[in-house]
Amino acid sequence: MNLIPNVDYILVKPIKKPGTTESGIIIQPENKQQEGEIFSIGGTDKTEYQIKDTVIFREWSSFPYKIDGEEYLLVNKKEIIAFMKH
Repeated sequence: MNLIPNVDYILVKPIKKPGTTESGIIIQPENKQQEGEIFSIGGTDKTEYQIKDTVIFREWSSFPYKIDGEEYLLVNKKEIIAFMKH
């Protein structure tokens, strides 16, 4: 993959959480947040997070993009709420 995000963005592979129980009951998320694994970081500035770290960001703050049939999200660095080191 050769997609390099613009300076203020990161490319994230979303981590899907189960949306239903085994019996088929739909689970509504309480928080409008999403998680994903960083695949690429735009710009050359130093950031605390790195590729393969997991980030938490607001659900509506991302731009969906498909690469080879896989879903990715472009997220503005300012929209990252927290991250977990790999």
